[in-house]
Amino acid sequence: MIDLRKMLEKIKALWKCLWHWKWAERFKVLLEIVAIVIAAGWTIYLYRENRKASRITAFDLNGNLTWAPHSKDTCEADFKVEIHNVGNSTVKISRVSLSAWSLNNSYELPPNETVRPLEPLNMRVAPALMQQDTDRLLGRYAPGEENQNDFSLVVRRSRGKLILFEADFWQESDIGNADPSWRAWQWDWVCGEALSAAEAKPK
Repeated sequence: MIDLRKMLEKIKALWKCLWHWKWAERFKVLLEIVAIVIAAGWTIYLYRENRKASRITAFDLNGNLTWAPHSKDTCEADFKVEIHNVGNSTVKISRVSLSAWSLNNSYELPPNETVRPLEPLNMRVAPALMQQDTDRLLGRYAPGEENQNDFSLVVRRSRGKLILFEADFWQESDIGNADPSWRAWQWDWVCGEALSAAEAKPK
């Protein structure tokens, strides 16, 4: 980048010389000064644009789900969310929403299919079982900064049913958008209780 101090010193020296030269020489020096100023301005502009282009906003999120007994009819879900700013610019998380969803039975294979990809986010059944904003994990995250939180929830047992837990994050610039900036999620059988092969077999 151009050294602005040296540039200004050069302009000042050229300006002092103007009064000792003829008009043609003065005009030539004036053009040189204008050229230097334009070049400096263009360099500063390119530098700022390159800095903007080099800014990368990226978050790595991970959700982990574990279960523990709670009572005869309920269990406790521990939804651990880990976030990591893997970009090169500071990000402010201004909103976090926690939700839980029942999933439909689209994972079941019809007789004419052998394999089917599962898309849990597309299997969610509205409305959500629960959905609320939380103040956990809010704040500014510098490049490389990490954080985590364990969300503990009591869940009613429903053996053989699927559930998905989700944490949605909005950065400050996306706060008005319906879709979050980033999302962490995990799914499992409710309370970790799947049907046995005999129970799952169609009758």
